[in-house]
Amino acid sequence: MDLRFMILHPNLPSPVTLLPFNFVTYLPLHLSTSSPLHLSISITFVIPDVHAFQSGGNIYNKNLIAGLRENGQVIEVMDLDGFKKLPIAQLQGHYFFDTLYFTQLAPVFAKKNKVYSTINRMESASIPKAIGTSSGSTKPFGIKSNKQVHFWLIVHHLESLYPPKNWTALNYFQLKEYPSLVQFDGFLTSSQFTADYLSINLLKQSKIVIPPAIDYLPSTNFSRKITPIKALIVANLVERKGILPFLQKLNASPLVQYPDKIKIQLIGSAVIEKTYAQKCITFLNKNPTLRKVVSYEGQLSSVQLHSYYQESNLFISTAFMETYGMALQEARAFRLPILALDGGNVKHHIIQGSTGYLAKDLNNLVHKLENFVASPSSLATLQKYIKENVPIFDTWKQAGVQLIRQLSPL
Repeated sequence: MDLRFMILHPNLPSPVTLLPFNFVTYLPLHLSTSSPLHLSISITFVIPDVHAFQSGGNIYNKNLIAGLRENGQVIEVMDLDGFKKLPIAQLQGHYFFDTLYFTQLAPVFAKKNKVYSTINRMESASIPKAIGTSSGSTKPFGIKSNKQVHFWLIVHHLESLYPPKNWTALNYFQLKEYPSLVQFDGFLTSSQFTADYLSINLLKQSKIVIPPAIDYLPSTNFSRKITPIKALIVANLVERKGILPFLQKLNASPLVQYPDKIKIQLIGSAVIEKTYAQKCITFLNKNPTLRKVVSYEGQLSSVQLHSYYQESNLFISTAFMETYGMALQEARAFRLPILALDGGNVKHHIIQGSTGYLAKDLNNLVHKLENFVASPSSLATLQKYIKENVPIFDTWKQAGVQLIRQLSPL
């Protein structure tokens, strides 16, 4: 029977359709109990150093681990080199691998196959072959082993969502990603958008959706001026964030002639894609008129960012693709109207015409920005709605509870 469920998440403007047989997806976390909850089976995160650079993926990993530990769950953390050194006999529980390791996963799958081969050999004497294994598979099927090992991928991003030049999304997925993705037992994603993308592309493994949480909620006892426009962009200087083409479009706009009416502050790392970041910075520096409107502030800590959110009256996202959009979520928490390019999960952060506007392309985005400057009352209308409709956010402890609950039946 084809079972489909419609679940209305409190933070989204519309219901989300769940594909059949997804394990658990997008439950309302704020309904979870606040009492500690943990698994007897171990959980290990195989991830890069979360302090190496500031990115949405690193922030997500760090805070989710903290939320799990706050619930009393014992968590091991190691990098990929550390995992490679683990003896096969010591592997147990759930292992979550970061997608930053996606191109380096051959040793992971080799070790996984050895684990399952070992389990099969141990159980073949007492389990009939027709029941114990599926044809052509080395993974136990339909049996419970004393040694359960589950390999998960934390899907922060997939290149096929914004493929390199000369590649279609489908070709890149089929040739570059599917052969590795199919070998995981399941996926941990931050959005239903990503989980559905995996399902649509014929990946039938379990999918767990744990949206990012917010532990810091700003005071609501303040009002914002609507003039001049003080816009904020929080995005690392990487190609899929669309910073350079946005700067080019903005430089060709009449807006740069009115630095008294609009200021844009750009915050993000320049070390992830250094060549691209340098192109952005060079273009900004070579155009003094543009520089009177746009200032690049570099990378800031989360605490430092709070004051920028507080002092701004508009948030801009120029990203071509977001699998979640943590900066957009922070903007919502700080009650900022949002002007964003429509890409991936971005649409789920905006109620069109009420909390912000989606733009179909960068020309359209710059045009809408020109409209805000020409007609500040339209910005005031958004601010009024946002102030009267406060969004609900979950804590990272609640996110940890939800992950533990979804892992417990396995």
